[in-house]
Amino acid sequence: MKRPGAGNIMLNMVRKFKLAVALLGMAMALESCSPATQEIDKFFRYINDVRSDLQSGKSEDKKQKLLTKARKRLLTLIDTEYVGRMSLGKYYDGLSVSEKQEFSRVFHEILAYNLVKTYVPTNFVADQDIKVDFVNEEVKHDPVFNAEANIIHTRFTTDKVVYLIDFYMHPVGKTYKLYDVYVDGASVLLDYQNQFYNMISSKGFPYLLKRLKEKYEQLDSRS
Repeated sequence: MKRPGAGNIMLNMVRKFKLAVALLGMAMALESCSPATQEIDKFFRYINDVRSDLQSGKSEDKKQKLLTKARKRLLTLIDTEYVGRMSLGKYYDGLSVSEKQEFSRVFHEILAYNLVKTYVPTNFVADQDIKVDFVNEEVKHDPVFNAEANIIHTRFTTDKVVYLIDFYMHPVGKTYKLYDVYVDGASVLLDYQNQFYNMISSKGFPYLLKRLKEKYEQLDSRS
């Protein structure tokens, strides 16, 4: 059911931000899908809402605020504890409690920022049109991270390139959480794990943590 005045609002959004229409269409298509897919749907609905702040201009400051809001919302969707353990793999259990806490504090903010800015291309919304299509959903065992995954396959189409983006969700309590994103067949979480393994094996965990803190400070200053 449409809200009063929704037609005029939608018309303005079509004229100024065509992605909003694509996201709304995706959201309506997902209402009858699984709880895992609906969690992704909720995230895109939120992005669609905060994008309205850009209607009065396309300044870099406003785009940065959008990314910050999207990052904070995405953090509520990510299974941060699981992602932290998987990203460090065999090295995780050897860390102290304080090292785990400090790693978690900085890594998940960086992860969410990179997912929003690079893999969920909301940073393009003020500059070009993006069409978002829900392709399908499948449930299968993920042998890479030993998880029972609900995989939501989507397609992001810009005027220059098509991204095939798969969201890997798994059950956590009574809800579903995001633990990995595949972009054109490549796992984001596995890429982080490979980077961390290489850095820890060559220079140790303190060096990795130092580098992450430096990136986090840069991120914090931009936010």
